[in-house]
Amino acid sequence: MFAIFLPVHILISILLILVVLLQQAKGAGLSPVLGGGQSIFGARGASTFLSKLTAVLAVLFMVTSILLAISPKFRARRGGIEEELRKDLTPIETVPALPEGKTEPPPELPGGGE
Repeated sequence: MFAIFLPVHILISILLILVVLLQQAKGAGLSPVLGGGQSIFGARGASTFLSKLTAVLAVLFMVTSILLAISPKFRARRGGIEEELRKDLTPIETVPALPEGKTEPPPELPGGGE
């Protein structure tokens, strides 16, 4: 699910950036540089179309952001690579090694705390 929404989210964010930059806001924007959209949509049609497209892309951006935020929660329930790695591990007991030639552990030191 994460692998599906991430490329869609990236595409939507790139489109949103481009649409916002194409809008003419008080003479600013990249619309004049890229030839403007007024010849295609008319004087008022471009701004209406671009504003509606911006709103749709903004909603899609928010939806995909929420889906990407909650998708790791669903993956954690199923388990992941960490669960698979832990499944094959066996716990290791740490026992102090005895010095060579001795069969008994060394005597406790005085004041050992126990």
